[in-house]
Amino acid sequence: MSTSPSQQRALWALLGVQLLFGTLPVVGKLAMPVFGAGGVGFFRIVGGTVVFQALRWLLREKPIPWREQPKVFGCAMLGITANQLFYLYGLKRTTAVNATLIVTLVPVLTYAMALLLGRETRENRRLLGILLGVIGVGVLV
Repeated sequence: MSTSPSQQRALWALLGVQLLFGTLPVVGKLAMPVFGAGGVGFFRIVGGTVVFQALRWLLREKPIPWREQPKVFGCAMLGITANQLFYLYGLKRTTAVNATLIVTLVPVLTYAMALLLGRETRENRRLLGILLGVIGVGVLV
């Protein structure tokens, strides 16, 4: 099965994101004594904003229309800022290993809730993915 250049770029980008995301517990824990949880979150949010704006500019993407700005701001506050701060303040109170293990449970719990609420159907492929994830966490522990 071959992939197109755009699919390959997307896969490389996803790999980069996962590597950066995977380093957060350790790097965040090291940075917290100096910057605090809020400071680490601030640098991540501002850094991400700068990177994404630079990419938007380099790729000559159209700006988000003004009428959509409040919606984007609200999503950013809940999906990025609140999420980052909750995670980082939780990381401050535990170890990097425990924080990583908890984060790996998020997709499992989300899928379980969706099954219970009838929003998803049971699929063997998804269950196999969850099983592989649990095995991976077990190996790490």
